[in-house]
Amino acid sequence: DKFGSTPPEAGLAADAAAHVVLRGECSFEQKALVAQEAGAAALIVVNNLDSLYRNASSNLLSNPCATDCLISQSNDRSTCEAASECRSSLCTNNPYGSDAPYCCVLDNLFGMNLGNATGIPAVLVGFENSAAVLRAAESNAEVRVFTEPELSLDGSLFIILLLGSGVTALASYRAARTERKHASYLWAAPSPDDIPDILPPQTAAPPPKNHDDQIEQVELSLYAVVIFIVFCTGALIGLFYLAKEFPQQTVIAVQVLFGISAGAAFSHFVAQPFVTYLWAPSTAKKVRVFGYRLGTLNEVVALLISYLIVIWWFVVRHQNYAWFLLDILAASICCMFLVAVRIPNIKLACLMLLLFFIYDIFMVFISPKFFGDSVMVRVATAGEGTAKVKERP
Repeated sequence: DKFGSTPPEAGLAADAAAHVVLRGECSFEQKALVAQEAGAAALIVVNNLDSLYRNASSNLLSNPCATDCLISQSNDRSTCEAASECRSSLCTNNPYGSDAPYCCVLDNLFGMNLGNATGIPAVLVGFENSAAVLRAAESNAEVRVFTEPELSLDGSLFIILLLGSGVTALASYRAARTERKHASYLWAAPSPDDIPDILPPQTAAPPPKNHDDQIEQVELSLYAVVIFIVFCTGALIGLFYLAKEFPQQTVIAVQVLFGISAGAAFSHFVAQPFVTYLWAPSTAKKVRVFGYRLGTLNEVVALLISYLIVIWWFVVRHQNYAWFLLDILAASICCMFLVAVRIPNIKLACLMLLLFFIYDIFMVFISPKFFGDSVMVRVATAGEGTAKVKERP
Protein backbone atom coordinates (compact mmCIF):
# COMPACT_ATOMS: atom_id res chain seq x y z
CA ASP A 1 0.00 0.00 0.00
CA LYS A 2 1.83 3.11 -1.23
CA PHE A 3 -0.33 5.37 0.95
CA GLY A 4 0.49 3.49 4.16
CA SER A 5 -3.13 2.98 5.17
CA THR A 6 -2.71 -0.78 5.69
CA PRO A 7 0.19 -2.81 7.17
CA PRO A 8 2.85 -3.98 4.71
CA GLU A 9 3.23 -7.62 3.88
CA ALA A 10 6.65 -7.94 5.50
CA GLY A 11 7.56 -6.41 8.87
CA LEU A 12 10.06 -3.60 9.05
CA ALA A 13 13.10 -3.76 11.33
CA ALA A 14 12.60 -1.24 14.12
CA ASP A 15 16.13 0.13 14.09
CA ALA A 16 16.93 -0.17 10.39
CA ALA A 17 14.04 0.98 8.19
CA ALA A 18 11.85 4.01 7.56
CA HIS A 19 8.32 3.77 6.18
CA VAL A 20 8.05 5.95 3.03
CA VAL A 21 4.42 6.57 1.95
CA LEU A 22 2.47 9.00 -0.21
CA ARG A 23 0.17 11.62 1.23
CA GLY A 24 -3.57 10.93 0.82
CA GLU A 25 -6.19 8.18 1.22
CA CYS A 26 -6.08 8.32 5.05
CA SER A 27 -5.11 10.58 7.93
CA PHE A 28 -1.56 11.23 9.06
CA GLU A 29 -2.40 9.60 12.37
CA GLN A 30 -3.40 6.35 10.66
CA LYS A 31 -0.23 6.30 8.57
CA ALA A 32 1.87 6.79 11.71
CA LEU A 33 -0.02 4.09 13.66
CA VAL A 34 0.36 1.57 10.81
CA ALA A 35 4.10 2.32 10.50
CA GLN A 36 4.55 2.16 14.27
CA GLU A 37 2.79 -1.18 14.56
CA ALA A 38 4.86 -2.53 11.64
CA GLY A 39 8.06 -1.72 13.55
CA ALA A 40 9.25 1.19 11.41
CA ALA A 41 11.99 3.40 12.78
CA ALA A 42 10.49 6.52 11.16
CA LEU A 43 7.66 7.67 8.89
CA ILE A 44 8.30 9.77 5.79
CA VAL A 45 5.19 11.15 4.08
CA VAL A 46 5.80 12.37 0.53
CA ASN A 47 3.53 15.08 -0.85
CA ASN A 48 1.85 14.22 -4.15
CA LEU A 49 -0.46 15.97 -6.59
CA ASP A 50 -3.47 13.66 -6.14
CA SER A 51 -3.74 14.57 -2.45
CA LEU A 52 -4.48 18.20 -3.37
CA TYR A 53 -7.74 17.34 -5.14
CA ARG A 54 -11.03 16.88 -3.35
CA ASN A 55 -11.95 13.62 -5.04
CA ALA A 56 -11.54 11.84 -8.34
CA SER A 57 -15.02 12.73 -9.63
CA SER A 58 -14.93 16.52 -9.19
CA ASN A 59 -11.27 17.07 -10.14
CA LEU A 60 -11.37 20.27 -8.05
CA LEU A 61 -8.62 21.39 -5.73
CA SER A 62 -9.51 21.11 -2.05
CA ASN A 63 -7.78 24.45 -1.52
CA PRO A 64 -7.86 26.84 -4.51
CA CYS A 65 -4.87 28.67 -2.98
CA ALA A 66 -2.68 25.58 -3.40
CA THR A 67 -1.50 27.04 -6.72
CA ASP A 68 -0.21 30.50 -7.59
CA CYS A 69 -0.53 31.69 -11.18
CA LEU A 70 1.55 34.81 -10.44
CA ILE A 71 4.63 32.63 -9.93
CA SER A 72 4.27 30.60 -13.11
CA GLN A 73 1.42 30.15 -15.60
CA SER A 74 1.17 28.57 -19.03
CA ASN A 75 -1.19 26.58 -21.22
CA ASP A 76 1.62 24.05 -21.56
CA ARG A 77 2.39 22.10 -18.39
CA SER A 78 6.07 21.49 -19.13
CA THR A 79 6.64 25.20 -19.83
CA CYS A 80 4.99 26.11 -16.54
CA GLU A 81 7.07 23.59 -14.58
CA ALA A 82 10.31 24.72 -16.23
CA ALA A 83 10.03 28.24 -14.78
CA SER A 84 12.79 28.86 -12.24
CA GLU A 85 10.38 30.77 -9.98
CA CYS A 86 8.29 27.60 -9.45
CA ARG A 87 10.25 25.93 -6.63
CA SER A 88 8.06 22.82 -6.60
CA SER A 89 8.69 22.21 -10.35
CA LEU A 90 5.08 21.05 -10.48
CA CYS A 91 2.09 22.67 -12.18
CA THR A 92 -1.57 21.72 -12.40
CA ASN A 93 -4.89 23.22 -13.40
CA ASN A 94 -8.25 23.55 -11.68
CA PRO A 95 -10.34 21.54 -12.46
CA TYR A 96 -7.76 18.92 -13.29
CA GLY A 97 -7.66 18.03 -17.00
CA SER A 98 -9.71 21.08 -18.02
CA ASP A 99 -8.76 23.81 -20.49
CA ALA A 100 -7.74 26.10 -17.61
CA PRO A 101 -4.10 27.22 -17.68
CA TYR A 102 -1.52 25.39 -15.61
CA CYS A 103 -0.27 27.20 -12.51
CA CYS A 104 2.63 26.54 -10.15
CA VAL A 105 1.82 24.34 -7.14
CA LEU A 106 2.96 25.95 -3.90
CA ASP A 107 5.33 23.86 -1.84
CA ASN A 108 3.74 24.67 1.51
CA LEU A 109 4.75 22.49 4.45
CA PHE A 110 2.83 22.20 7.69
CA GLY A 111 2.76 20.24 10.89
CA MET A 112 1.11 16.83 10.64
CA ASN A 113 -1.55 16.01 13.23
CA LEU A 114 -0.41 12.59 14.43
CA GLY A 115 -2.87 12.34 17.30
CA ASN A 116 -1.79 9.52 19.63
CA ALA A 117 0.80 8.13 17.19
CA THR A 118 3.90 9.61 18.77
CA GLY A 119 6.05 6.50 19.05
CA ILE A 120 8.20 7.24 15.97
CA PRO A 121 9.42 10.43 14.29
CA ALA A 122 7.41 11.55 11.24
CA VAL A 123 8.47 13.92 8.42
CA LEU A 124 6.46 15.56 5.62
CA VAL A 125 8.45 15.99 2.39
CA GLY A 126 7.44 18.75 -0.04
CA PHE A 127 7.09 18.55 -3.82
CA GLU A 128 10.56 20.01 -4.37
CA ASN A 129 12.25 16.99 -2.75
CA SER A 130 9.62 14.30 -3.29
CA ALA A 131 11.19 12.73 -6.40
CA ALA A 132 14.62 12.51 -4.77
CA VAL A 133 13.18 10.88 -1.64
CA LEU A 134 11.24 8.30 -3.66
CA ARG A 135 14.36 7.42 -5.68
CA ALA A 136 16.35 7.08 -2.46
CA ALA A 137 13.69 4.78 -1.01
CA GLU A 138 13.82 2.52 -4.06
CA SER A 139 17.60 2.19 -3.71
CA ASN A 140 17.41 1.45 0.06
CA ALA A 141 19.42 4.55 0.90
CA GLU A 142 20.34 5.44 4.47
CA VAL A 143 17.80 7.71 6.22
CA ARG A 144 18.58 10.23 8.97
CA VAL A 145 15.80 12.13 10.70
CA PHE A 146 16.68 15.27 12.66
CA THR A 147 14.29 16.70 15.24
CA GLU A 148 14.11 20.45 15.83
CA PRO A 149 14.71 21.42 19.46
CA GLU A 150 11.65 22.41 21.44
CA LEU A 151 10.96 26.11 21.70
CA SER A 152 12.06 27.62 24.97
CA LEU A 153 12.60 31.03 26.47
CA ASP A 154 15.79 32.51 25.13
CA GLY A 155 17.76 35.20 26.88
CA SER A 156 18.02 37.12 23.61
CA LEU A 157 14.25 37.71 23.71
CA PHE A 158 14.60 39.66 26.95
CA ILE A 159 17.57 41.59 25.54
CA ILE A 160 15.54 42.59 22.48
CA LEU A 161 12.57 43.58 24.66
CA LEU A 162 14.79 45.61 26.98
CA LEU A 163 16.60 47.24 24.08
CA GLY A 164 13.39 48.19 22.28
CA SER A 165 11.71 49.50 25.42
CA GLY A 166 14.82 51.40 26.49
CA VAL A 167 15.27 53.10 23.11
CA THR A 168 11.58 54.06 23.03
CA ALA A 169 11.69 55.49 26.55
CA LEU A 170 14.94 57.38 25.97
CA ALA A 171 13.84 58.80 22.62
CA SER A 172 10.45 59.83 24.04
CA TYR A 173 12.06 61.53 27.02
CA ARG A 174 14.48 63.46 24.84
CA ALA A 175 11.74 64.36 22.36
CA ALA A 176 9.52 65.84 25.10
CA ARG A 177 12.11 68.38 26.17
CA THR A 178 9.99 71.31 24.92
CA GLU A 179 6.97 70.23 26.93
CA ARG A 180 9.09 69.67 30.05
CA LYS A 181 10.67 73.11 29.75
CA HIS A 182 7.31 74.80 29.30
CA ALA A 183 5.86 72.93 32.27
CA SER A 184 8.76 73.82 34.56
CA TYR A 185 8.66 77.40 33.30
CA LEU A 186 4.96 77.90 33.99
CA TRP A 187 4.66 75.87 37.16
CA ALA A 188 7.92 76.82 38.86
CA ALA A 189 7.70 76.87 42.64
CA PRO A 190 6.82 80.42 43.90
CA SER A 191 8.74 82.11 46.70
CA PRO A 192 7.26 81.92 50.23
CA ASP A 193 6.83 85.72 50.35
CA ASP A 194 4.84 86.02 47.13
CA ILE A 195 2.53 83.13 46.12
CA PRO A 196 0.58 83.99 42.97
CA ASP A 197 -1.93 81.58 41.47
CA ILE A 198 0.27 81.17 38.39
CA LEU A 199 3.84 82.36 38.14
CA PRO A 200 3.88 85.30 35.70
CA PRO A 201 6.04 84.52 32.69
CA GLN A 202 7.72 87.90 32.80
CA THR A 203 9.04 87.30 36.32
CA ALA A 204 10.07 83.68 35.82
CA ALA A 205 13.57 82.71 34.87
CA PRO A 206 13.92 81.46 31.29
CA PRO A 207 14.25 77.70 30.85
CA PRO A 208 17.85 76.43 30.87
CA LYS A 209 19.52 75.54 27.61
CA ASN A 210 19.49 71.87 26.65
CA HIS A 211 22.00 69.87 24.61
CA ASP A 212 19.18 68.85 22.25
CA ASP A 213 18.40 72.52 21.52
CA GLN A 214 21.20 72.37 18.95
CA ILE A 215 18.84 70.30 16.79
CA GLU A 216 16.24 72.34 14.94
CA GLN A 217 12.84 70.85 15.74
CA VAL A 218 10.21 70.55 13.02
CA GLU A 219 6.55 70.36 13.96
CA LEU A 220 4.59 68.09 11.65
CA SER A 221 1.33 69.09 10.02
CA LEU A 222 -1.18 67.00 8.08
CA TYR A 223 0.33 68.26 4.83
CA ALA A 224 3.84 67.31 5.99
CA VAL A 225 2.69 63.80 7.01
CA VAL A 226 1.12 63.18 3.58
CA ILE A 227 4.24 64.46 1.81
CA PHE A 228 6.38 62.23 4.05
CA ILE A 229 4.32 59.13 3.14
CA VAL A 230 4.50 59.97 -0.57
CA PHE A 231 8.27 60.47 -0.32
CA CYS A 232 8.71 57.12 1.47
CA THR A 233 6.60 55.40 -1.18
CA GLY A 234 8.61 56.85 -4.03
CA ALA A 235 11.92 56.09 -2.34
CA LEU A 236 10.96 52.45 -1.66
CA ILE A 237 9.74 51.89 -5.23
CA GLY A 238 12.96 53.43 -6.51
CA LEU A 239 14.99 51.09 -4.30
CA PHE A 240 12.86 48.20 -5.58
CA TYR A 241 13.92 48.78 -9.19
CA LEU A 242 17.51 49.42 -8.20
CA ALA A 243 17.56 46.22 -6.13
CA LYS A 244 16.30 44.22 -9.11
CA GLU A 245 19.01 45.53 -11.44
CA PHE A 246 21.90 46.23 -9.06
CA PRO A 247 21.25 44.32 -5.80
CA GLN A 248 24.76 44.37 -4.33
CA GLN A 249 25.42 47.99 -5.25
CA THR A 250 22.06 49.05 -3.79
CA VAL A 251 22.82 47.35 -0.48
CA ILE A 252 26.22 49.04 -0.24
CA ALA A 253 24.71 52.45 -1.08
CA VAL A 254 22.04 52.09 1.61
CA GLN A 255 24.64 51.00 4.16
CA VAL A 256 26.83 54.01 3.35
CA LEU A 257 23.90 56.43 3.73
CA PHE A 258 22.98 54.72 6.99
CA GLY A 259 26.55 55.07 8.22
CA ILE A 260 26.67 58.79 7.43
CA SER A 261 23.45 59.57 9.28
CA ALA A 262 24.20 57.14 12.13
CA GLY A 263 27.62 58.72 12.70
CA ALA A 264 26.11 62.19 13.15
CA ALA A 265 23.35 60.89 15.44
CA PHE A 266 25.75 58.80 17.55
CA SER A 267 28.04 61.80 17.91
CA HIS A 268 25.24 63.97 19.29
CA PHE A 269 23.62 61.48 21.67
CA VAL A 270 26.57 59.37 22.86
CA ALA A 271 30.05 60.53 21.90
CA GLN A 272 29.73 64.29 22.43
CA PRO A 273 28.26 64.13 25.98
CA PHE A 274 30.91 61.55 26.90
CA VAL A 275 33.77 63.63 25.51
CA THR A 276 32.42 66.79 27.18
CA TYR A 277 32.22 65.01 30.53
CA LEU A 278 35.83 63.78 30.32
CA TRP A 279 37.30 66.85 28.64
CA ALA A 280 35.26 69.73 30.03
CA PRO A 281 38.04 72.37 30.24
CA SER A 282 38.79 72.11 26.54
CA THR A 283 35.25 71.99 25.17
CA ALA A 284 35.07 75.70 24.32
CA LYS A 285 38.13 75.69 22.08
CA LYS A 286 37.33 76.30 18.44
CA VAL A 287 38.84 74.16 15.70
CA ARG A 288 39.61 75.80 12.36
CA VAL A 289 41.03 74.27 9.20
CA PHE A 290 42.23 76.68 6.49
CA GLY A 291 40.22 79.41 8.18
CA TYR A 292 37.00 77.40 8.17
CA ARG A 293 35.44 76.80 11.58
CA LEU A 294 34.65 73.10 12.06
CA GLY A 295 33.20 73.49 15.56
CA THR A 296 34.34 73.16 19.12
CA LEU A 297 37.05 70.70 20.01
CA ASN A 298 34.69 68.29 21.76
CA GLU A 299 32.35 68.28 18.74
CA VAL A 300 35.19 67.44 16.35
CA VAL A 301 36.61 64.70 18.60
CA ALA A 302 33.16 63.20 19.15
CA LEU A 303 32.48 63.18 15.40
CA LEU A 304 35.80 61.45 14.70
CA ILE A 305 35.08 58.80 17.35
CA SER A 306 31.59 58.25 15.94
CA TYR A 307 32.72 57.70 12.38
CA LEU A 308 35.51 55.39 13.54
CA ILE A 309 32.79 53.28 15.16
CA VAL A 310 30.75 53.42 11.94
CA ILE A 311 33.76 52.23 9.93
CA TRP A 312 34.33 49.47 12.49
CA TRP A 313 30.71 48.31 12.07
CA PHE A 314 30.95 48.41 8.27
CA VAL A 315 34.10 46.28 8.24
CA VAL A 316 32.83 43.64 10.71
CA ARG A 317 29.10 43.86 9.86
CA HIS A 318 28.92 40.16 8.96
CA GLN A 319 30.44 39.01 12.26
CA ASN A 320 28.25 37.60 15.03
CA TYR A 321 28.94 40.46 17.43
CA ALA A 322 28.21 43.22 14.89
CA TRP A 323 24.54 43.33 15.96
CA PHE A 324 25.59 45.29 19.05
CA LEU A 325 27.21 48.06 17.00
CA LEU A 326 24.30 48.09 14.54
CA ASP A 327 21.71 48.41 17.30
CA ILE A 328 23.54 51.31 18.97
CA LEU A 329 23.82 53.19 15.68
CA ALA A 330 20.19 52.49 14.76
CA ALA A 331 19.00 53.58 18.23
CA SER A 332 20.87 56.87 17.77
CA ILE A 333 19.03 57.51 14.50
CA CYS A 334 15.68 56.75 16.20
CA CYS A 335 16.45 59.25 18.95
CA MET A 336 17.56 61.85 16.42
CA PHE A 337 14.33 61.45 14.45
CA LEU A 338 12.09 61.80 17.51
CA VAL A 339 14.04 64.79 18.81
CA ALA A 340 14.03 66.56 15.44
CA VAL A 341 10.39 65.85 14.57
CA ARG A 342 7.53 66.92 16.84
CA ILE A 343 3.97 65.63 16.48
CA PRO A 344 1.66 68.31 17.95
CA ASN A 345 -1.30 66.15 18.97
CA ILE A 346 -2.48 62.56 19.39
CA LYS A 347 -4.95 62.89 16.50
CA LEU A 348 -2.17 63.50 13.98
CA ALA A 349 -0.07 60.73 15.54
CA CYS A 350 -2.92 58.20 15.09
CA LEU A 351 -3.44 59.32 11.50
CA MET A 352 0.27 58.91 10.79
CA LEU A 353 0.25 55.39 12.27
CA LEU A 354 -2.81 54.49 10.17
CA LEU A 355 -1.19 55.75 6.96
CA PHE A 356 2.01 53.80 7.66
CA PHE A 357 -0.06 50.70 8.42
CA ILE A 358 -1.75 50.97 5.02
CA TYR A 359 1.65 51.69 3.46
CA ASP A 360 3.15 48.50 4.93
CA ILE A 361 0.19 46.33 3.90
CA PHE A 362 0.35 47.65 0.35
CA MET A 363 4.11 47.31 -0.05
CA VAL A 364 4.22 43.75 1.32
CA PHE A 365 0.99 42.06 0.19
CA ILE A 366 -0.65 44.15 -2.56
CA SER A 367 2.37 45.42 -4.49
CA PRO A 368 2.97 42.03 -6.25
CA LYS A 369 -0.21 42.60 -8.27
CA PHE A 370 1.28 45.83 -9.69
CA PHE A 371 5.03 45.18 -9.73
CA GLY A 372 5.19 41.39 -10.08
CA ASP A 373 6.95 41.04 -6.74
CA SER A 374 6.62 42.26 -3.16
CA VAL A 375 8.32 45.66 -3.09
CA MET A 376 9.12 45.50 0.63
CA VAL A 377 10.41 41.92 0.53
CA ARG A 378 12.53 42.54 -2.56
CA VAL A 379 14.22 45.58 -1.01
CA ALA A 380 14.65 43.87 2.38
CA THR A 381 16.31 40.81 0.81
CA ALA A 382 18.37 42.69 -1.79
CA GLY A 383 21.75 41.12 -2.34
CA GLU A 384 20.54 37.85 -0.78
CA GLY A 385 23.03 38.34 2.05
CA THR A 386 26.25 36.51 2.74
CA ALA A 387 25.19 34.72 5.92
CA LYS A 388 24.89 30.95 5.50
CA VAL A 389 22.68 28.63 7.49
CA LYS A 390 24.67 25.81 9.00
CA GLU A 391 23.66 22.62 7.24
CA ARG A 392 22.95 19.42 9.07
CA PRO A 393 25.25 16.48 8.44
